[in-house]
Amino acid sequence: MRRGIAIALLVLVAAACEPAVETLVPVGEARIDCQGVPPQQCQQAVNDARSSTPVPLVELIVRCSAPPCTFQQGESQVQARYADGSTSTWGSGWSAAVPAPLPVDPAGPLPAVPLPVQPVCLGLPGQGCLEQALSAITSLPPGSPAVQSITVRCTAVCTPTKGEGETVVLFVDGTSMESGWGYETMGG
Repeated sequence: MRRGIAIALLVLVAAACEPAVETLVPVGEARIDCQGVPPQQCQQAVNDARSSTPVPLVELIVRCSAPPCTFQQGESQVQARYADGSTSTWGSGWSAAVPAPLPVDPAGPLPAVPLPVQPVCLGLPGQGCLEQALSAITSLPPGSPAVQSITVRCTAVCTPTKGEGETVVLFVDGTSMESGWGYETMGG
């Protein structure tokens, strides 16, 4: 009996001496939660959070603190949580003039439709981004609300010959329209 108690105590002491397991180490991408803010401001908050410390970002929460938050102006509250357990909170505000529509090459394959806002391009640069933004704008139903932002995002590796992604059009009334797209050129 005494021997059983001694073994049980030894197991308890060994278990108590085990180092604590770090539970905040991120696996994959950080969780980003942006609500009520334009995609440009969300991306800026991500950039700010990642550049403020070498510790990996685990979670970022961005909320519009003075609705409505539009592409032209707004205020947000940002909270970042890092892999070492530390947190950082800050406020952000922005104000911008309405950007001029992007010029479109009339000789190009798409109709010359001006964009109401500068698109945010994530992983699909240049002409490809512009083409996807124009495609989304030209497919809007008549009487759609005014456009607040256009985000073109590559969801797979986008190369000059092959890619896929999504375009999100956010309207000033808070509604949005999302469309998926893909392309592959012959020989690619």
